[in-house]
Amino acid sequence: MSNSDKNQALFLILQALYEGPYMKAAHQFEQESGIYFNMKHFENELRHGHWEEVENYLLGFTELTSNRYSVKLFFEIRKQRYLEALDRKEPAKAVDLLMKDLKVFKTFDELVYSDMTGLLALENFRENEHLKMYVDENSARATLFDAAKELIQANPLFKDKLTFPTLEESRLQSIINQSLIRQQHPPQQDTLMSNPFTLGPVPPQQNQMSNPFALGLVPAGFGIRSQQNNGGIPLFGKYQNSENPWLKLAKEADDEVNIIHINELKEQGHCRSLRLPNTLKCNKISRLMYINSGCSILALASNAMHFLWKWGKNEASASVLPEIWEPKSGKLMLNDIENVTNNEIEPCFAMSKNGLYLISTSGGLISVFVTSTFESMSSFMPPPPACTCIIFYPEDNNILIIGTEDSKIIIYDVRQDVVNQTLKGHFKKITGLAYSTELKVLVSLDEEAQICVWKWDTWVKQNNGLQVPAGRNSASAIRVQYQKDQIHFLVVHQIHLAIYETTTLMIVKQWVVPKSTAHITDATLSYDSELVFASFLDATILVFEVMNLQPMCRIQPPAYLPAISSPGVYPIVIDAHPTKNQFAVGLSDGGVHVIEPLYP
Repeated sequence: MSNSDKNQALFLILQALYEGPYMKAAHQFEQESGIYFNMKHFENELRHGHWEEVENYLLGFTELTSNRYSVKLFFEIRKQRYLEALDRKEPAKAVDLLMKDLKVFKTFDELVYSDMTGLLALENFRENEHLKMYVDENSARATLFDAAKELIQANPLFKDKLTFPTLEESRLQSIINQSLIRQQHPPQQDTLMSNPFTLGPVPPQQNQMSNPFALGLVPAGFGIRSQQNNGGIPLFGKYQNSENPWLKLAKEADDEVNIIHINELKEQGHCRSLRLPNTLKCNKISRLMYINSGCSILALASNAMHFLWKWGKNEASASVLPEIWEPKSGKLMLNDIENVTNNEIEPCFAMSKNGLYLISTSGGLISVFVTSTFESMSSFMPPPPACTCIIFYPEDNNILIIGTEDSKIIIYDVRQDVVNQTLKGHFKKITGLAYSTELKVLVSLDEEAQICVWKWDTWVKQNNGLQVPAGRNSASAIRVQYQKDQIHFLVVHQIHLAIYETTTLMIVKQWVVPKSTAHITDATLSYDSELVFASFLDATILVFEVMNLQPMCRIQPPAYLPAISSPGVYPIVIDAHPTKNQFAVGLSDGGVHVIEPLYP
């Protein structure tokens, strides 16, 4: 087998582990094979302070002394561990780290090692001129990751190991299925691929062409076929080869095929739910996000006030009550609403990649807050037009992408306080923005569901209107969000969910709200892009499987709302935990709930 074929085979195995999902095995395989450095996994372990895993993972790709990039990388990681021990007043641990983990760097720069040793004598290491900007471990870890990422990208040992190739979904399973078909029904002529590890699309079987639904991709662990019930209506079933707690399957008596039915969660015992504590009242929650790798939740209320809940060093949980956090100064993060008169303007905010800065607005000036102190650094762009959605350009924390009420998109440099570009192509207010780091394109969505795709370097634009069901185009588009593959994106509309492919702007999958059902208020992809969590105006929550974009679980209001809740309370916004199948909702009564469904 050539090196190219070997690498393709390794990527197919790795993809199958991801889809399993067998994430621990996948990361072990990444490390042992050295085929792919998973930057997201590295970031998650670093931000959680899993230092042994961080170093062990790196050692699958480089030794400490391999080159100057590697030396610098390991030094910065061990220096952070040392500073955290000092900050926690653990001198014994700090000395141990200094003598065991940092001493190796003495041979590279004795002066730096001497300076590190001198920190032991200080009451607070921030007295050192070079460390006075150190705020806390979360922000320091975010800064460390940014620096580590740059060193990894510059390190020649990581060349060609930072990008996962674009593979057809469940590619390995498709190859296995083809092999089985070939064994059971040998074709007269060999129409299968000469190279089983070719990464291109699999030609559809000839007997599938009459049924467009049969062309769907086959997920690992399942075989799919169509059948007919007594009325001649096609049904689509799954042979169940593995357990999935989101699904409740009913067995057909006349055919050993499992038909998917919606799993109904109706009572408190079916759903673990926690309302986050808050003594300050507000009318509703307008925006919501998980931050700090899922250890905190930040919310923006309709009264322009921000609320931050922290679980300490642990991930957010519906079983553990968090603290609502305020800085020692007692300051609150409040947006400017002094001259805001338009009640239809939706507040919006965005967090910088390193977690240090929050950009937020409630229809007035756009404010920049330091998240560790709640200090307001600056404000800019007074309306009109008002900002309606905002994101950071992922490759530069100083660049903002701002959607406005008057249908424009502004590329704004915060550091220089200048507008770099104004994009015109929409006709209604912008409601959604998403950037693909894989394709280097910006996707924008407006209120009437027009989609534009903008090439980041040339600003060449493609348009395509969202296919809203006929006669039901009075509802609004809500948001756009990229899947994990950074090629497909989810469009959320009040009466419609759809998955698009970026380069063709074709709808891959869609689901239309039945006419008798309440409108969607918000929806979001799960951390692994395998599920969609959607909230509705009647307070129900539906969980969809992305593979077919069909409801698989319905959470009724009594399962997560307390019995004393006022009638008419419903979720306005929803966000998914970044590492597990948990989500949070912001309610119309100002409450925030963390929800973890349970299963019998």
